[in-house]
Amino acid sequence: MTASLNFSQLLDIRVQQHPEKVALRIPSLHQSVTFSQVAARVSALALELQTLGVQSRDRVGVQLPNLQEFVFSLIALSKIGAIPIFLDTSYKTQEIEEILQDGGASGLLTLDRHGKQLSSWEFTTLASEEALAWTSLDGHEPPAELDDVVLLKYTSGSTGVPKGVMLSAADMVAEGDNVVQTLGMRDTDVILATVPLFHSYGFDFCVMPMLLTGATMVLVERFLPRPVLRLLESETITFFPAVPFMFDVMTRIQTDAKEHNLSHVRYCISAAAPLSARTVRRFYRKFNLVICQNYGSSEAGAITLEIRRKPGVPS
Repeated sequence: MTASLNFSQLLDIRVQQHPEKVALRIPSLHQSVTFSQVAARVSALALELQTLGVQSRDRVGVQLPNLQEFVFSLIALSKIGAIPIFLDTSYKTQEIEEILQDGGASGLLTLDRHGKQLSSWEFTTLASEEALAWTSLDGHEPPAELDDVVLLKYTSGSTGVPKGVMLSAADMVAEGDNVVQTLGMRDTDVILATVPLFHSYGFDFCVMPMLLTGATMVLVERFLPRPVLRLLESETITFFPAVPFMFDVMTRIQTDAKEHNLSHVRYCISAAAPLSARTVRRFYRKFNLVICQNYGSSEAGAITLEIRRKPGVPS
């Protein structure tokens, strides 16, 4: 049963079942990382963080883009028993400080290059492919009600300042299972992670399916339409979560879609903003791919997923 396993425990299952299967591909670095290699990197980082004073139930800010370090950091904190607080990589220093203070964070993990821009704190560089940076903060003792919390997401909802959403292991597995079961995802799937993994949409549709099924996640730090189109073909992508803007820009690429073999793409998913019927029609005409729409929330994950065979025709 995986119903209440944390991120580290889910990784352990993947390592037991498929240790040499590729978990992550990083096209920008021409690298592939197997599940056993992920586990080794996670263990090394967890030990390093514990040496720096991170303890079970500590809350730790994580401000990282779609790099392998995001995955390593998430699972390393889970292995320690600490609670990640996801931060948007576009946040300014004041926004970061407000969320970390509200969450009672005892530290912040970011990229070394980002840490240099945050003059409020002094950072220590950690060993990683893309140098991680750590700074300790004056966090306070976690309250007892955080005992079963594995992740803190901050969301503004429709109004107001960001508010923390406390999620348990059971919450996260349920969110991931909703996606996996609805779309029939399996370990042979290859997910193109172009949407931010720190966002609920990217996390639930990319990270959780990887941990729950053993699917491979292809990491893209920055969306550019032509390179993404090439990756859809060259990486044999089966699962493409994106936002309406991405789909719309891709319909405007001056290219003959017949030159690209995208027959392996099983699902294109759109979320996080309204999707116009025009974009759906144009994308279908250009690539012969249907865009399915997801509606969800930080609190509950994927709530409704519309799956259609082609524009205007119910499945």
